[in-house]
Amino acid sequence: MYTGLYEPGHPLADEEGFRRDVIDLVRELGVS
Repeated sequence: MYTGLYEPGHPLADEEGFRRDVIDLVRELGVS
């Protein structure tokens, strides 16, 4: 995996640069 949770400029990143899709997947895995 070359990119990760923080990726400003990505189409799915929020206003702070965090990838919403990755956050959702991590939550599904139960990681806290």
